[in-house]
Amino acid sequence: MICPSCGAPEMEHDTRDVAYTCKGGTTAFVGIEGFYCSKCGESVHGAKIGEKLSHMAVAFNKRGPLPDDFNALTRLISQDDGRAARAHLAAGSPIYYREARTPPGVCVKEFPDGHRELVRFDMESGKETVVSTVTDT
Repeated sequence: MICPSCGAPEMEHDTRDVAYTCKGGTTAFVGIEGFYCSKCGESVHGAKIGEKLSHMAVAFNKRGPLPDDFNALTRLISQDDGRAARAHLAAGSPIYYREARTPPGVCVKEFPDGHRELVRFDMESGKETVVSTVTDT
């Protein structure tokens, strides 16, 4: 397939995570099948996948805008001492977070007993799927 954006002669058929940005936020739509251009990054999807992407985009867009004073939010987050996370774990509830080395499209789910899993969420249903167990090396 010829790339409709840059005219590159070949687009690779693949399943990838697709970044989506709207209203100042970015997410990853996970496991999207299509044709991808290695030259310009363009992607082409069939009607069924296109409809799925459209539904996921609408769901993401409904989350609302980021706070007006994003700098204030950033300052608050930078001052976080982990107290709320420790309280959730102590109460028997898992916590979710990302680290610098967390792969795109997933987050870390840490359980009160200390074991951790990489999980992803379906954007439409909210269903959580375990990707793998985290082992510290």
